[in-house]
Amino acid sequence: MLDTKTCSRCGEAKPLDAFYVYGPNCPSRAGRVHAACKECEKAKTRRYAAENPEKALAATRAWAAAHPEKTREQKRRQYHKDPEKYKAKVQAYQAAHREQVKEIKRKAARVRKARKLANGNLPDTVPAWVVKRLFDLFEHKCAYCKINDAAQLDHVHPISKGGAHSAENLLPVCPRCNSKKAVTLPKLFAKSEGIEDLQALLARVQSADITKKPS
Repeated sequence: MLDTKTCSRCGEAKPLDAFYVYGPNCPSRAGRVHAACKECEKAKTRRYAAENPEKALAATRAWAAAHPEKTREQKRRQYHKDPEKYKAKVQAYQAAHREQVKEIKRKAARVRKARKLANGNLPDTVPAWVVKRLFDLFEHKCAYCKINDAAQLDHVHPISKGGAHSAENLLPVCPRCNSKKAVTLPKLFAKSEGIEDLQALLARVQSADITKKPS
């Protein structure tokens, strides 16, 4: 069996993993490799985007809207591959589209507030002293990786998927773990990271009775 293939565009013989493979969306070719190598395919896409910026942007947005989970996962991979490069890209976009970014943030805040209310919770109902107890309970370390310092709170059961905005659904985490988990369901995240069951962590919070008011 051949372990190389000649690209139909550049004419170079390359390993098979240098070519994309057709997926189930193309039944007649599923499992077969593309005629052109990945680099040539990417170059073709870049040329099209440069020649047809509006069409390319519209296609990208349509795909992202149709595949939100895949889009978030792609962004997470890009960030963890090169955080500084990703941040610079985001900052450049925000600087060039200030008003659009402000409106996006305002809309996101409204949606998040509506979801909290729909889940039976009022915004900002977790007192500061409860938050302090949460951080103290985990000795200010990330509840997930247990290595980095905790700097944020994560909704274990995501607000977007019906999770409550309450102390019983919050854990102190580091920015890296919070970014990786995003809106992933607890069991899936724990399995993918090989970490302690998140329900066990929440049980620890509940047993500590951190919401009991100080006397």
